[in-house]
Amino acid sequence: MEAFVYSWSDNKTAKIYVGVHKGSQTDGYICSSKPMMAQYRERPTDFARQIIATGTLNDCAVLEVAIIKQLLKDKGTCYNRAAGKMIINDVHPMLGKKQSDNVKEAVKNANTGRAAWNKGKTMTPEYIEKNRQSHLGLKASDEAKAKMSESRKGEKHPLWGKKHSEETRRKQGAKNIGKVASEALKKLRSENQKEWWRKKKEVLNASVS
Repeated sequence: MEAFVYSWSDNKTAKIYVGVHKGSQTDGYICSSKPMMAQYRERPTDFARQIIATGTLNDCAVLEVAIIKQLLKDKGTCYNRAAGKMIINDVHPMLGKKQSDNVKEAVKNANTGRAAWNKGKTMTPEYIEKNRQSHLGLKASDEAKAKMSESRKGEKHPLWGKKHSEETRRKQGAKNIGKVASEALKKLRSENQKEWWRKKKEVLNASVS
């Protein structure tokens, strides 16, 4: 079990809160709702939790949204207020908001020295293929392309004009000695290369004609 969908029932006000949590059912997590937490701290005995479903984080998140959409139809019985606008209108709750310099500095200090979440992890060929499939057919709009182009004008790649030292090249070469790609990864790379050349030929043929 990766995650679970849960609900809290407030026996005094008859309100309900629905959420999803990645972790154990016994790790002490309550919820992320400030209004509900304020009530829970004052009278924890009035609240009862129920586990609705367990599964992957993605599946649980989808179920959570579906349940909250139904709950928000009766606003008086739901603690899920902060996520309401985002879920109903597909709008991120931070849209249009900016973090203060103090918050930015606090986030920076909290992450300083912390290892990346994927450090030491290796992507499997199956994960690479799944990720590739999820991005097939996705194209940026002309407006998005224009914005990206405008924002990057005058920028230079951090390695522009720089060369690796002989020692760095030697270390990189030694690190890759003996490494052999799996058959699945080789096949994936070959297919990606063929697809790239196919699209390039289409563009060239279109420009000639």
